[in-house]
Amino acid sequence: MKVKVIGYTGQADVMEWWYADHIGETFEVVEDGDMPQYYLTGILEIAGVAYQRHIKKVDCEVVSE
Repeated sequence: MKVKVIGYTGQADVMEWWYADHIGETFEVVEDGDMPQYYLTGILEIAGVAYQRHIKKVDCEVVSE
């Protein structure tokens, strides 16, 4: 499914949400079975460490395809 980032609800526990500068953009996502308040957009690798990229559901809207 695709979602469009419509807002940014603030800083996360560890670092700023990666999509704070991507409001208005559309991303391909899947449901995250472990954390239902988020959509999973994929994996981001930083310095050899893999991180899951999430978007808070309250910060986006589903885009019809």
